[in-house]
Amino acid sequence: MTPIDMLALALKSAPHQREAIAARIGVSISSLDRWVARSAVPTETHRAKLLEVLGELNARTPASEAKQLIDALPAVREVMHSRGVTSSRNDAIDQISALILFQILHARKFTSHPQKIIDRHNFQFALTYLPSVIKKTFSEHVSNSLNSTLSFFRDEISFTFSLLDILKPVLNEIASRTTGTSDHLWHELFVGFLSSSFHEEKEFAQYMTPIEVVDFMVQAAALFLPKHQKTVKVLDPSCGTGTFLTKCSDLISDRKLTICGVDTNERMARLAAISAVASDLDPKCIRLGNSLNADLDADFLNPGFVDLILTNPPFGAEHSKGSHGSKKVPSELAYLPRYLEWLKPEGVCAVILPDSVLTNRGAFSNARRDLANGADILAVISLPAMTFAASGTTTKTSIVILQKSSPTRTAQKTFLATVSNVGFKVVNRGSVRRRVPSLQSDFPSLISALRGTDNAFAGIIETQLPRDGERWDAPYWISSLPRHDQDAYAQELTPLCELADLVNEKVNPKVLDAQTFFYIEISGVAGDLLRVSATETPTAGAPSRARRKVKAGDVLLSTVRPERRTVGVVPAHLDGAICSTGFAVIRPKSISPYVLASMLRSEIVTSQLNGIASGVAYPAFDAAAVDKISVPFVDERRVQKLISYGRTLEALEVARLALEMS
Repeated sequence: MTPIDMLALALKSAPHQREAIAARIGVSISSLDRWVARSAVPTETHRAKLLEVLGELNARTPASEAKQLIDALPAVREVMHSRGVTSSRNDAIDQISALILFQILHARKFTSHPQKIIDRHNFQFALTYLPSVIKKTFSEHVSNSLNSTLSFFRDEISFTFSLLDILKPVLNEIASRTTGTSDHLWHELFVGFLSSSFHEEKEFAQYMTPIEVVDFMVQAAALFLPKHQKTVKVLDPSCGTGTFLTKCSDLISDRKLTICGVDTNERMARLAAISAVASDLDPKCIRLGNSLNADLDADFLNPGFVDLILTNPPFGAEHSKGSHGSKKVPSELAYLPRYLEWLKPEGVCAVILPDSVLTNRGAFSNARRDLANGADILAVISLPAMTFAASGTTTKTSIVILQKSSPTRTAQKTFLATVSNVGFKVVNRGSVRRRVPSLQSDFPSLISALRGTDNAFAGIIETQLPRDGERWDAPYWISSLPRHDQDAYAQELTPLCELADLVNEKVNPKVLDAQTFFYIEISGVAGDLLRVSATETPTAGAPSRARRKVKAGDVLLSTVRPERRTVGVVPAHLDGAICSTGFAVIRPKSISPYVLASMLRSEIVTSQLNGIASGVAYPAFDAAAVDKISVPFVDERRVQKLISYGRTLEALEVARLALEMS
């Protein structure tokens, strides 16, 4: 295997290491990518350094444990099933994670002992001292749970011995890696094993944030911490398995860390505490409870206590203690004001939010306004919809990084970017979705861009986000480049408002004197032909969306599924017809409606409309936002062709109507 093959393998298995490898060698990240793509060749000096770095990386990577653990899983599942002692995958998680924890504690207690591995020969001995070690190490609720598992192992000793025999190679590797940074590497394997092996269990999988996203968030948030700060208190108020907290100890190694974690789920809190032990952190800082409840006994939830919040809050649930204009608010909104409350001045928060928080109106708009009044929005990073697909959801999400305002700080511009490659893909294998590592990751380049050392990443802008509640999602601002004075398009685009008016003449067909009316719905527009047709509809049965009155020559633009480019021109015989509220009605000023309709079907307009659309399964945008887009220039030759086409289409419509009446 050549050094470049080794590099490609290293980046595939640990894409978050790309930046560290490049820094060690003394080259840019793009140079690494060119080497892997074979479009460039490293110098002899760089080649020697590459071999040295890869050797160190290989020595620190727990690949052997990962392979052995994955290989052992079928046998583990089989013995659990055949013995009939495990009722669910959650029980399996409890038992396997407990055995792994017991091995870590055993190896640390007997560091000089020739037999540091727990196996059937010394398990009975381990049972004599582990209860006291567990009680001393963990909080009460975790201790009780783990000691209950110990009792189960004692009662089911034959089953326990079977598990120990199967896991012996894995436990042996863990026994040799229980000091220093190897604990952090083991933690990666620990969380990765649980998420990949038991992802079908939705109660568990919904808490799992991909490790690639965690790495990026930790590194990005750390860039904004005050430089002089040497001690950092880190909080995750919805900690799940504690991945954010334990990753901090690995990636923020130049500062003294104190971790604080809370989760409402007893199993998650226990796994987070075990994970903290694996990373050599204090597991007693993991609490069971709801961090939104004021009566939770946790000093680190006092106002102005923490320096850094890293979190992926629960989505979709309702909470009754919100303050955004309604008695109940979605849980993701309920947390936002509390983040500002818990942070110190200049404290930083990196949070994953559903895009509804960044785009929707009402309580969501109020929440954005409140947030802007108390914090600087440092970055909004849009993630692809597949990011959490392996956990069972394609909800569109974004990473938001904010910093609590202080009296001496001035308003900051916001770094906005869209991510296409997250370092893995999600594939369907049978009925199961699985994560497959990928060499492509945008995160290292984004970290460089945030540092200001490399601005080669496409699709980035910096702008002052509005403080009045207008939407904040990155695609909206990036796709609307002409509205934000982007020089690249200044010479070829014209604001739509200079060429046409957005009209909203409403009428209720049920109050009309006529028995029927002509109704234009979205299916009546053939965008490729710019043709509009209508159906004669009884006024008594008028659809609720039949509300916009149109005139001949109006241009109709569908506000749903903008990628379909549903645009048409209202013909003369449909003057006074009524169209669906799913259209934006655009009235040309001094331009042919067919020329304008062609402009609205262009790639750059579609890109802008996709940017202002919200929703995953059925994306749509507000018709009022159309007034803010810009359209491309059409050369005179094409103008004449479009005008000629419009006349021909209208003549054909007249002929068709005459034929129908004859």
